[in-house]
Amino acid sequence: MKRSLVLALLGLLATTWLAAPADARWASSSPGSARALSTTVGAPGTVSATCGLLLDATVKVDWAASTSPWVTQYEVLWGTNSASPSRVDLVTGRTFTTPALSTGTWYFTVRSVKGAWRSPVSNQVSKSVSSVLFLGVVCS
Repeated sequence: MKRSLVLALLGLLATTWLAAPADARWASSSPGSARALSTTVGAPGTVSATCGLLLDATVKVDWAASTSPWVTQYEVLWGTNSASPSRVDLVTGRTFTTPALSTGTWYFTVRSVKGAWRSPVSNQVSKSVSSVLFLGVVCS
């Protein structure tokens, strides 16, 4: 009786949260001992990047919120190699501004975070920082 009531309540909760994309597989070796094997949260929305002020050589990255309501943080993965970011910054908001960057092309992706859960990465954006004679560095 208790098990069927618990299962009915879990079914009700699942339909309530159906709009929030998450993927979970459950394992149970005995009644009442279910545990999550894997879970993911929804990726953040479209990512965009804008250059800082003239001669600033910073990049501001922003993105739309994840469709998963329980996301608490975002990881910004960035670096000069598009396939393998060399830096990861954890932020609670939906924007991130780099420190002054050296010359080269910089690539950015973002993923949603909740505890140990990580979403797939977002779309990748890039900005180039170049040196201009007598002016210093310029982002484009």
